[in-house]
Amino acid sequence: MLVSRHVQRALTCRGKTTIYCLKLSRNVTTVPTYNQFVSHDVLVPPRERYPAETRHNSTSTSQKWADWNIVIGIEMHAQLKTRRKLFSDSLVPEDMFVGSNERITLFDAAFPGTLPTLNSTCVSLAIRAALALQAEIQSRSAFDRKHYFYGDLPVGYQITQNYAPFARNGHVNLPKSRKQVRIKQVQIEQDTAKSFSSGSERTEYDLNRAGMALLEIVSQPDMTSPEEAGEYVKTLQTILRSVGVSDGMMEAGSLRCDVNVSIHRDGEPLGTRTEIKNLNSVRSVVLATRAEVSRQISLLTSTPSSQAIIQQTLTFDEDAVQVIPLRTKEGVEDYRYMPDPNLPNILIGPKQVDEVRHNMIRQGTASGNSKNGFKFGIDAIRDRLYRLLDIPNDGKSPGVDGITRDIEILMQLDAGKSVGWDGEAVSGAVEFFENAIGGTGADHTHLTSRRDPKTVLNWMIHEMLGQLAFRKVPFSQSRMTAQMLGEIIDAVESGKITSTNGKYLLRHLLDLEVTKIPRFRKIEAESTASSGFSISDLIEELGLSKSSSVPELDSWCEQAMEELPTAVQSVQSGKASVIMALVGRVMRISKGKADAVLAKETLLRKIEDLNGTGT
Repeated sequence: MLVSRHVQRALTCRGKTTIYCLKLSRNVTTVPTYNQFVSHDVLVPPRERYPAETRHNSTSTSQKWADWNIVIGIEMHAQLKTRRKLFSDSLVPEDMFVGSNERITLFDAAFPGTLPTLNSTCVSLAIRAALALQAEIQSRSAFDRKHYFYGDLPVGYQITQNYAPFARNGHVNLPKSRKQVRIKQVQIEQDTAKSFSSGSERTEYDLNRAGMALLEIVSQPDMTSPEEAGEYVKTLQTILRSVGVSDGMMEAGSLRCDVNVSIHRDGEPLGTRTEIKNLNSVRSVVLATRAEVSRQISLLTSTPSSQAIIQQTLTFDEDAVQVIPLRTKEGVEDYRYMPDPNLPNILIGPKQVDEVRHNMIRQGTASGNSKNGFKFGIDAIRDRLYRLLDIPNDGKSPGVDGITRDIEILMQLDAGKSVGWDGEAVSGAVEFFENAIGGTGADHTHLTSRRDPKTVLNWMIHEMLGQLAFRKVPFSQSRMTAQMLGEIIDAVESGKITSTNGKYLLRHLLDLEVTKIPRFRKIEAESTASSGFSISDLIEELGLSKSSSVPELDSWCEQAMEELPTAVQSVQSGKASVIMALVGRVMRISKGKADAVLAKETLLRKIEDLNGTGT
C-alpha cells in the first residue's frame, strides 16, 4: 500500500539522533535509465588503472610474500534486476535520479502489521544464477531473520537465508589464473537502506534501496592472492550480466563485495580472519586485499602471536590506500538467527528448473542438452558462435586465430549491453551479428545461415566497428541496422558494387547518421518496406554500381598506365607485385566502379602487348 504523506520518526541510535525522512508517494516518474548515460561499449577491455606501485601480477606478489600463505574468501552481494522489491510491491529505483524515499511501501518502512510477500521473479533469477554457477539448487530453502540494530534496517533484522540456502556447491573458473574457485552457497536476501551523514549529529536514510532483492554468493577461501580475488570478482560480474541476473554496476552499488582475509605460515593453523566491507570496484578489491595482507604481515612480524590479529570488520580508504578498523567482527551467535515465521519455504522442483533453462536457451544465454550437458552465459554464447563459424570447441585449428580474436571482440562488445528487467532479453552485438547473417532461429538452436558468417563477422568487426570508433559513436547508440549491413554485404558479394564502394557506402550511411539524422532515419524506416527506399536505391542514387563496360575499363587502365609509367616499367622488368599500384590507380580513376580482378587482368594484358611491340 502506498500513501501520499510524510512520516517522521526519531530514534536514538548509539547516542545519536537519527532522523527518518520518509516520503511515500504513488507517483512513479519515468526518467532515462542509468545505462543510457553510461557507455558500456568495449572493443578491447581497458587496462585497470592501478597506481604504478600496484601493477604487479600474481607471481610477483607471491614472491613478495613468499613466506606467507594468503587465504581469501569473498561474499558477493548482487542486486537482482527486478522491477519490484523482494518482499513488497514497491517499484525499485530504476536509476540514480529517483528522489529519496520515493520507492517504498509501509512494509519497507517497517510499519507494524505489514507482512512480506515473496516476489517469484526473484526466485527465477536466482535459478538462472545457480545454473550459471553450476551450483546444486536445493529442493527446499527457507528464510531466516538476521538480527542487528542499525539505522539502515528499520525493522531491526534482515531477511536472509542462513540455515537452508537456495543453492550450494557451485564453482567459478578463472580463465587467466586457470583456477577453479568453489562456491559454498547462494542465498536470497533483502538489501538495506542507504545512509547519508549531513553533520556530526544527524544521519539521514534513503529507503528506496531497502528491501531490494539481493543474491549473496559466498565463495570458499580458495583464492591465494589479491589478483586472483580481483579476477574472481570480474569473472563473477561477467557471468551474472551474461545470464541477465544483475547489471553488475559496481560503481552504482548494484554489486558489492566483502573480502575475508587471513594469513599463516607453512605448517601453522589458519590465521585470524578479518573482513573488508562494501568494496565496489575490482580495483578496490585488489588494493584493499593487498593493503590488508601487508597490515597483517606487519603485525605478525612485529608481534609473532596469534593475538596480534583481531577478528574485526574493516573499511577501505581508497585515497589513502589503507584499511581502517570499524568494529569487532560479530560471530554467528551475535546475529541470533531464527526462521522467519511470516514466509513459507521455497520449494523448487525439476520442472521449474527446466522451464528457466528452456527460457535461457530461447534467449541465447544457454545451450546444450541433458545428454551432452549445458553451458550458460558467456560459455553458451561462445559455443554458439563457434558452431556458427565452424570453429573447433577449443578454438585451436590452423587459420582460425584471427576469427577467434574477432569472436572475443564481438563478445566483449556484447557484454557491454544493458541487462533487461526481470530476465527480459536485450539486443546486443551478438544478436546484431546473427541478424546480419539472417538465418538464426528464434530459439538460437537452428543455426542455418543465409550469408557467410565469416564474411559478416569481418565486415562488422573490421569495417563497421572501426568506422564507429573513428566517429566516436558507441555501438549501442548507432542506428545502423543489421539489415542495412547485410544488404551492403549482399551488394558486394553479388558483384553489384566493388568492395571499395561497399566500404564507401558504409561510411556514407554512418556519416548520414552523424550529420543528417532525418535523412538517415528515412532510409532506416523505408529500407524494411517492400516498396520503400532500399540500399539498392541508394547505390543507384550515388552511382556506385560496378561498371561492366569493357571500353570504360580499357580507358581507365590506359589512363592509369599513362599516369604511372615508372610502375609500368617495373612490371615489364619482372616486378609483378607493382601491378597492384596500377590497379589501385584504376580504382581511384573509376571511383571504385571498376572490377579489381578484371582491371588487373586488363593491365597485365596491355603491358604484355607493350612488351610484344618492344615499347
